[in-house]
Amino acid sequence: MRLSLITLCLGLSLSLPSIAVAESSKVQQIRQNYEHLQLKMCNFDPQELKLNTSGLESVAFKDKQGQVQMLKVTAVSETGQNVKEFFYEDNALIFVKEKSQRFNSSFYGSAVEAKAQGVEAYDPLKTISTENHYFFADNQLIEWQDQNKQAVASQAVLFKQQEAALLNQSSQMLVQVALK
Repeated sequence: MRLSLITLCLGLSLSLPSIAVAESSKVQQIRQNYEHLQLKMCNFDPQELKLNTSGLESVAFKDKQGQVQMLKVTAVSETGQNVKEFFYEDNALIFVKEKSQRFNSSFYGSAVEAKAQGVEAYDPLKTISTENHYFFADNQLIEWQDQNKQAVASQAVLFKQQEAALLNQSSQMLVQVALK
């Protein structure tokens, strides 16, 4: 019994993400809400969105009441992939998780073809992956944790540019969902 309890506690602590930054209570609450939404994902109704961009796939996930809980946008090219997941609570954006992968070379074609063209062949072990987390409250970006789980300074020009870009992308997709 004691060993089972220790194993359970270790398992729980290992499954929680380690955060290198001290989080505000608001960010902690958003993280909890995000984790709660993740647990309910299998109950959501996926709806593919048709956007006028090639290489872009968008899916809206709605709850039983028809409210958007998550929008997922996947952009794929020969040299990489970018996935953004927009999470909502009470129709308000609360969290964006962005995962990017940059390939060392185009994944189309064989190693023989790459050699004949004088380029490096695609090697999945050389793929560079990054992940950024964006926390929103009251339609404002309140914290951005970069790929090193470090907070990006909110006074930085890039911070405000990211805020505007993410809010714009979110609202454009919500319009698409409403039109469908």
